[in-house]
Amino acid sequence: MKNKKKKENEYLSNSLSDMQKQTLLKIEAGGCWIAFWGLLISLVLQMSFNNHSWRNLIGETVVFLLLDAFIITSCLKKGVWDKNLKPNLKTNAIMSFIISTVIGLVFFFVGLKYSIETYTAFTNSLIIFSISFVCFVAGFTIYALVTRKKLQEAQEEAEEETELIEDSTESDLEHPENEDKKS
Repeated sequence: MKNKKKKENEYLSNSLSDMQKQTLLKIEAGGCWIAFWGLLISLVLQMSFNNHSWRNLIGETVVFLLLDAFIITSCLKKGVWDKNLKPNLKTNAIMSFIISTVIGLVFFFVGLKYSIETYTAFTNSLIIFSISFVCFVAGFTIYALVTRKKLQEAQEEAEEETELIEDSTESDLEHPENEDKKS
């Protein structure tokens, strides 16, 4: 299995220029986000407007959750947050509020659709909003802390490598006879 992957990587590295690799990565990233938002919109619309049972949504829900898990796990593993947003409490609160509002509204309209009284649907959606808001703030905060830790480790590692390179360069300059021995 490793040999096959190694051969594929060698093929890609030999057949594509750096610009083509970057273009391919952008295309793949665009496709991933189209799938993410398409599945999310599809799930929300189906939950809100269709009279089908929840069993009809299992396939899309599983694919959506797998895609979410892959993106989150990969970003956490590499210590990447977002190219536009900073990992802080304000950002976490704003994003959590937006997501929780959408979730609350979906549950409100689904509740109205299934003949629940308006007051009960509102109360249920408010409870779901509150719980999801707390969960998302906590999740985003943990995510931000892990990301900061990974970035800090990467910076420390880069500094150590720089120091090693500087030390070896200085020792080569102080003892030029070492280069004669290397040759």
